[in-house]
Amino acid sequence: MNENQKASLVFYFTVFFLLFFTTQAILTKNYEFIFYTLFLSLINILIIFAYKNFNLPLPMVISLSLIGIMHMAGGNLYVGHTRLYDYWFIKDVLRYDNIVHFIATFTVTIIAYNLLYPYLKNNIKKNPFICYTLFVLLALGIGGINEIIEFFAVLFFNAASRVGDYMNNSLDFFFNLVGAIASCIFIYFRNRYFDRRDRRSMQKLQIVQSGN
Repeated sequence: MNENQKASLVFYFTVFFLLFFTTQAILTKNYEFIFYTLFLSLINILIIFAYKNFNLPLPMVISLSLIGIMHMAGGNLYVGHTRLYDYWFIKDVLRYDNIVHFIATFTVTIIAYNLLYPYLKNNIKKNPFICYTLFVLLALGIGGINEIIEFFAVLFFNAASRVGDYMNNSLDFFFNLVGAIASCIFIYFRNRYFDRRDRRSMQKLQIVQSGN
């Protein structure tokens, strides 16, 4: 199976779960999540069809699809009588919602890096602190757009009880920050690993050439 076939498979899988959860949201009159689905569908379809133009590896596209599943499941599935988004893994410390924000921002930061890093000036690339701070702030800005969408859901669909209060909003931003920082740390050490590997390969090539 080539990459285009795999991308098509991810696309059909994404469409299937979006239709499944949209149908469930309609049946339960969860109009807030129908609103979210429209944005999620547009973003996923755009990225899946244009992922090569975005310089994205297929695993990143798959990750976005899985994040979409996590999001839709969080608003539509229940553990007992508790909505999955409100389920505590560690009481008063860690909720399902927090994990989704962490994973989503971690992934979005890597995608933003892949998209924009080639266009940065060399003086920014040579300064890791400035470079990675830039991507952390960018990821937080994207997270802020999500919070604005939630605000519209509160205004137009009376979703305040499901979206959460000021504390919930602040925790969203906190876990977005942690996810973005963790992603930049991952990118930094991944780049160092590949740089060392490339240098070793170059040294070995030079030794072979000098021996000849």
